[in-house]
Amino acid sequence: MPFREKVKRLKDRLKRDSSPASLLPNTQTPLATTLDSSAATHQPSIPESNASTLLTPTRPTTQWAILEELLVAKNQREYGTLRSDLESILEELKAHFNGPNSPKMTASIESLCKSINDELRLVKALQAESKTRRYLQAGSGPDEVLACYRRVHGYLIRISLNTSLSTQHEMEQKIKGLEEQAKDAKSGLAQSHLAGLSPSFSAYYNSAQATELKRGECTPGTRISVLAHMNDWASISGPDAGCVYWLNGMAGTGKTTIAYSLCTKLESKRQLTASFFCSRLLPECRDVQRIIPSISYQLAQYSLSFRAALFKVLEQDPDVHTRVC
Repeated sequence: MPFREKVKRLKDRLKRDSSPASLLPNTQTPLATTLDSSAATHQPSIPESNASTLLTPTRPTTQWAILEELLVAKNQREYGTLRSDLESILEELKAHFNGPNSPKMTASIESLCKSINDELRLVKALQAESKTRRYLQAGSGPDEVLACYRRVHGYLIRISLNTSLSTQHEMEQKIKGLEEQAKDAKSGLAQSHLAGLSPSFSAYYNSAQATELKRGECTPGTRISVLAHMNDWASISGPDAGCVYWLNGMAGTGKTTIAYSLCTKLESKRQLTASFFCSRLLPECRDVQRIIPSISYQLAQYSLSFRAALFKVLEQDPDVHTRVC
């Protein structure tokens, strides 16, 4: 049986036991008749036991007063314990949010801390109540303490959740920042390794020197057959696709122009990954040792997966392109 219900039943029983005689059932001792020498009338005589019952009001039992005192004392102890717990919680929260690596104090967390502080003020007020009020509410102390504990428990759960989310967000931002820094550093190192390949930028099909070298496309309507054949070759994929298309001819027959037209077509479809146009007029375009490094450099700009694989090789041996394998 709940504590509060036990107290209520005990109160009811004690009230019944201490009720005045006027409210008792009509089962008094029969009245006796005596003859007075001075009068011939009969006067009813009340037994002494019943007279004391009628004339003397009954007081509450001593046991009930002791029980009230015990309940009040118990409530005071519970309020004192609760107050101590709340003060300890607030001190821990203050230390937690004012430390060197403390999480951010958001408006939501600040509001929850204020709610806990309000509970502490409530407990202090309950402790300071008058003795009369504590007597009247002697059985309600445990319920009030339990309700306060439950409210504070809910506040702490919400503070923990808010703190976790805030800390998680801050950690994610820090990790993201570190990843960006690492990415930038790695990207800078990768660019440094790629630049070490010493690619020939003048050998690009559409480089700034292309005009000086008189590179250009075929005249519209010419070389239709060979260009169609080369486009078909470039579009084939799979194991049956040829890796090399051999274009030969005498000097001045238009090999450079045909290759330039093919590169322009592939570039328009974003299929061109690299090009190297040799020329006797530019030293860096006639150095055959720069062909592979230049094509590797362009492939790394086009494909991230190739770039990662190339970077791994150059990280282990940055000068690999300068040696005969």
